[in-house]
Amino acid sequence: MLCVAGILRIARALRKAGVESGARVRVEGSADSITLLIGGFQEGQIPPKGLAVGRQMLEGALGKTVAVRAIEKQALSLPLEFPSAKIEPTEATEKVLGGRSVV
Repeated sequence: MLCVAGILRIARALRKAGVESGARVRVEGSADSITLLIGGFQEGQIPPKGLAVGRQMLEGALGKTVAVRAIEKQALSLPLEFPSAKIEPTEATEKVLGGRSVV
């Protein structure tokens, strides 16, 4: 019964964290641990308290370490070109370069 209660706590906490119903869930297990991979789960944010409580319930019922992670990794990306970094040729540059514009 503790296992079912832990699963329900985790499901409710994920819903509060913004994970939509019907999200992809993948479970990976090893001899000493279980990893729940959840679609739409944001690892960078502070997880709800119910997630930790549900995870502890599952760990107690199964006797294994339980980890909750996102399926897709959030990669930080920077724009290749910043709008404010565009260099426009000025009159002084054109005079120095003899009227040629170098960009």
